[in-house]
Amino acid sequence: MTKSDLAGAYAKIEWADRHIDMLVGEIEDFGKRDPFLLAGESHPEGTLYRFCVEEDIPASISVEIGMILAALRSSLDVLAVTLAARNGYPDSKTTYFPYAGNAESFGNRAFRRKIRDLSDPDQKSSTDLKTYPEGNATFAALHNLNLTDKHRGLVATGAFVGSSAIEGAGILQLIALYPGPYIHGSPVALWKVKGNLELRIAVGISFAEIPDLGRPPVIETLRSFRALAYSYVEMFG
Repeated sequence: MTKSDLAGAYAKIEWADRHIDMLVGEIEDFGKRDPFLLAGESHPEGTLYRFCVEEDIPASISVEIGMILAALRSSLDVLAVTLAARNGYPDSKTTYFPYAGNAESFGNRAFRRKIRDLSDPDQKSSTDLKTYPEGNATFAALHNLNLTDKHRGLVATGAFVGSSAIEGAGILQLIALYPGPYIHGSPVALWKVKGNLELRIAVGISFAEIPDLGRPPVIETLRSFRALAYSYVEMFG
């Protein structure tokens, strides 16, 4: 068999590629509306800047994120079904790309059931990927975010400061920078300043807390998921 039998898996990844690029444009357009601002207020140690939300992240962005997650995760189930077909089980109903919730259940009977129709070499290659949280945090994040989107609603997102710049003239004593992601009213920076200085920030959109990955930027994370899915399909091509 050649890569032609994996056309469905590749098609899902290519669809995700196109929609990640479209999502970049949507996020950029959202940013142009200045949805997030900094407001300075007096503080005993200087000026405290707080994050202000002028416009919430559109639900359409979370919908698009969910569709991309689904396409990438589904590409791997298509891969697994293709491997079962190669092994003489074209109508397998129990085959899925395997995932285990923890190291203890990895390789147990329920786990093995998902790949029992694959050839012995393909079963070994699948288990070598260690697709459980402690063994493969990136795949675990893709799997669990996709489940969240399917069963609990929209994938949670937040804002983070991608870069910052200080404009004007004066003398600055930076006292504190606070990590994001930020919600309305979150502190961003505390400083003392003499002169006329302003803090400018570039804001991006991140996922909410992901175990072992923190709060990573959406586009960067989706591209890492895409690279992972593509590498797995290529491995069996």
